Amino acid sequence: MSSFNQDVTATKGNEFEDYFLKRELLMGIYEKGFERPSPIQEESIPIALTGTDILARAKNGTGKTAAFCIPALEKIDSDYNVIQEERQKVHCLNTLFSKLQINQSIIFCNSVNRVEILAKKITELGYSCFYIHAKMLQDHRNRVFHDFRNGACRNLVCTDLFTRGIDIQAVNVVINFDFPKSSETYLHRVGRSGRFGHLGLAVNLITHDDRFNLYRIERELGANIKRLPHLIGQATFYH
Repeated sequence: MSSFNQDVTATKGNEFEDYFLKRELLMGIYEKGFERPSPIQEESIPIALTGTDILARAKNGTGKTAAFCIPALEKIDSDYNVIQEERQKVHCLNTLFSKLQINQSIIFCNSVNRVEILAKKITELGYSCFYIHAKMLQDHRNRVFHDFRNGACRNLVCTDLFTRGIDIQAVNVVINFDFPKSSETYLHRVGRSGRFGHLGLAVNLITHDDRFNLYRIERELGANIKRLPHLIGQATFYH
């Protein structure tokens, strides 16, 4: 009997929250009476969440079924608004451009190469677009910033070079094409919209791979970053 108990209780001290599971799934786990993952769950859940096949053995009653079901349920996407693949981002961005009343927008990417590639794609879609990043000559950056601030272009794609000390009154929409990796960067990015007491909207394009950063940033900021509704009231970000 003591051996069986050890198969269930001799854990590493992990919590289900450590696996960054969906809120709804976590609530269901606790409602069913699970408090902490058992040893077999600790060993298998993190690996299964990566999509790796697992062959595991454990005694009856030690949590094998949940070890299989929890990662499977985590992988199920019940909301079709969640972007699952990188290639869907440009399509989603095009939809936002057509649906939102944008004065000016700033679109953030996580690398210089992605900034230039995205700016080209936006231009190919038929929208006016500038880009700016740290590898450009200072004179060139100054000229782009000056022209954008004066309204020569509606959309600006940039790296985090543009997150601090830049105030442009006409910017009412910020789009994180690439989700930031820290809460500090997130705050500085979304703070580029709604300046000088004006209204603003921040939109995050989230892929499945971004979920860990999303949950961590929500936890650090004590915030709930909500999914974008189908209908966005213009009065919330445009006047």
